[in-house]
Amino acid sequence: QHELLNRVSELIDNGTLISTVTNNLGKISVETLKTAHSQQESGRAIGKNVLDGFN
Repeated sequence: QHELLNRVSELIDNGTLISTVTNNLGKISVETLKTAHSQQESGRAIGKNVLDGFN
C-alpha cells in the first residue's frame, strides 16, 4: 500500500492524475446536502461535489 500511495502521489504531482473536484459546497448542512443532491440528480453534474465538516 505504501508503494501504491507513493506512486499515486507522484502522478498527482507531475499532473498525470488530476482531481475532478469542481465544486466545494462548504460545510455539510441540510442546505448544502440538498444542493449537492439536486446537482447530481440533474444529470448535468461534471466532476465531484465536496461537502466539508465530517468529523
